[in-house]
Amino acid sequence: MLHNDDPSSVQGLLEYALKQLQPLNTPKLHISSRTDQGVHSFKSSAHLDLELPYQCHPNKLVFQVNNFLSSCEVPIKLIGAQIVPNDFNARACAKWRKYLYRLAVLKPEFKDLYSERFVFPIPITEEKRCFFILTNTDFDVELVKNVLPLFIGTKDFKTFMGKSGTNTDLSTIRTWNNIEIVPGRSFYPTEFDKYYNYWDIHVDAKSFLYKQIRRTVGILIKVAQKIITYDDVKYMFNNPSINSWNTKVSTAPSHGLYLYDIGYDEKDLTLPVENNQLEQPVQDESPKIEEFHLQPVLPSRLKRLKIMSFLDQLKSKKSSLKSVETKVITESGLIFKEIKSADGFKKQCLLNEQTYGFIVDSNPDLNAGHVFEFLYFGSQDIACDLNILNALQITDILSIGVTVPKYNDFMYKFIEAYDLPSFNMNSIFDECFLYIENIRLQNRRIFIHCNAGISRSPTIVIAYAMKHLKIGFDQAFKLVKETRLTINPNAGFLSQLKDYDNYLKNNLYL
Repeated sequence: MLHNDDPSSVQGLLEYALKQLQPLNTPKLHISSRTDQGVHSFKSSAHLDLELPYQCHPNKLVFQVNNFLSSCEVPIKLIGAQIVPNDFNARACAKWRKYLYRLAVLKPEFKDLYSERFVFPIPITEEKRCFFILTNTDFDVELVKNVLPLFIGTKDFKTFMGKSGTNTDLSTIRTWNNIEIVPGRSFYPTEFDKYYNYWDIHVDAKSFLYKQIRRTVGILIKVAQKIITYDDVKYMFNNPSINSWNTKVSTAPSHGLYLYDIGYDEKDLTLPVENNQLEQPVQDESPKIEEFHLQPVLPSRLKRLKIMSFLDQLKSKKSSLKSVETKVITESGLIFKEIKSADGFKKQCLLNEQTYGFIVDSNPDLNAGHVFEFLYFGSQDIACDLNILNALQITDILSIGVTVPKYNDFMYKFIEAYDLPSFNMNSIFDECFLYIENIRLQNRRIFIHCNAGISRSPTIVIAYAMKHLKIGFDQAFKLVKETRLTINPNAGFLSQLKDYDNYLKNNLYL
């Protein structure tokens, strides 16, 4: 069967990117979860058969695909891949799926203001990402909590299934592990948040019926608004039928729903012992694909292609091996030249050169720079220390190029950046500043970190100080360094900060 590209879909874009790896077969993704149009996804999964004429480590596959898709400027990115058994199926093997539905309810004290305006401000960052309820805002969450136990366990959810023209014989029995409603918050704090109470509805089950979650949310909204009662909901369970649906209820819109996570049994992902070794490749490197940014997890099923034995490859490559020279710098700053010949023999010679040494990072760095009342910065060690975060009254964590374990009590934002002189830090300034300003306007507290808190995060803080305080590079650098003496942005970042200083001066710090 001919498989056509569909670049308008996530699946189509990923399959097109996989084709750039020059596989011997046509990549066809098998997605673990089908969602309605407009539904978002924090994480999803898929499997595929991928036959390559060379060895490609799963991590390299992820790197290559993400690089190719980066210029597409769509909010999708691979976050992992692994080789799994041939009988693995991303959809059938899933043990649970977690969904999130986000609500924002206009606070009762502002309902008269809304009736006067007819139009009420909704944060642009929440457009089509949250369901805003602006009428019937007497929202009693305790009534919702009272009916939630009705949904937990193995039930016939036929009343809660949307009409579908396919698979009419499908069983409507489903087991919900949990459903809860908890206070939520906006993704990016804004001045408009004061008008709303945010609520998050979390649902956990192995599988769901068509529109089951959105229709359930519609029920819960009407319960909170006192339009239907506990007994009305109980009736729908006791009389499972499409005719038992309460006509006072509307299905909640798709844009408030998020596929949150998918879980698998580790044994289903583990290769048999005899298949745990990859055959060696025909060539050393996979083809480089053009520099081209795309979020689901992608457990991949990679079929290896036997072309020549490992021993044959060693023999064929040995004749082309060349000697290699490497400069080695010791902790004290001495520089050696290490020469490795084709036969594996190594020799070292001390060069008449010396540079600055380095310190092995064996102790956590728990000293935070404090430039503004609401802003701290430092190493990732602080971002991983709950006691320090609480002591500093941190509410939000901005991670520059480094991910850290997440605690429930904090909001997190990750922005990719590499500690390389060639990396363009100017390209992320605006995104960082927007996030920092939102924190400041909401009277919250932010901690900005990279890996060591020496190069990337102080670069962001220095640039922010230059723009926010309307001061030059030298003054901003001194201000930041006084609060954390160890900062040392790399040469490329320092040059970019000086260029940014000139830009601000020429634009009157606008």
